[in-house]
Amino acid sequence: DDPESWEPSFCIDCNAGEYSDWLLPTIDECIKCSTGSSQNNSRSSSCKTCLPGTFQSLRGQLSCNACKAGGYCSDVDTCKGGFTSCPSGTYNSKEAQSKRDACIVCPIGTFSMKVEASSIESCSKCLPGSYSSRAGQTTCIRCKKGTFQEFEGQDQCFPCKNGTYTDAEGLPKCSTCPFRLASLNNSTSCQFCAKGFYLKDSFIALSEIFSKPSEHCLDCPDNAKCP
Repeated sequence: DDPESWEPSFCIDCNAGEYSDWLLPTIDECIKCSTGSSQNNSRSSSCKTCLPGTFQSLRGQLSCNACKAGGYCSDVDTCKGGFTSCPSGTYNSKEAQSKRDACIVCPIGTFSMKVEASSIESCSKCLPGSYSSRAGQTTCIRCKKGTFQEFEGQDQCFPCKNGTYTDAEGLPKCSTCPFRLASLNNSTSCQFCAKGFYLKDSFIALSEIFSKPSEHCLDCPDNAKCP
């Protein structure tokens, strides 16, 4: 049992994936590398622990496996390295990652509903009529009534200007008020008569004014000033 008494010609090389430790009391066989380690050289006295972001769930292996993109691996010795997927709104395009911060949030003006995304291409731009003001979003917010956004990938909506309106959410452009009608900024409808016209009946419902402006907004009489 004394290693100094061994004859070199009787010793057999340990294969890659195995090792033989001189400090062990009996050396009559090669030991397979344990899970979480590997060895790609023969005649080795130890195995190498898998680096962070890599793993090996089997014994006697020559190398450790890199954690796949789209998430991160926190373990070195379990199946798939204890892989955790990047949540929706984030992505990771690099292999061999071991920490949660490997998942990068999608930029402002974009969103992603995909879990385990491995590319920034999974972050889609918000469509016209919507926006995303924060990074890492899973949906975009539709523009409110009275606002608009005509471009994709934006972080805000803008109020409709005087004389225009939007009467629904998620619109890319404001509509021009019908002839004879006007509106203020941020309007959802055209609620009063335009300059040069006057309201025939001040008790009429606003919806009636909008639907029939020619009946309710009349031409301003000669020599009269209509607001």
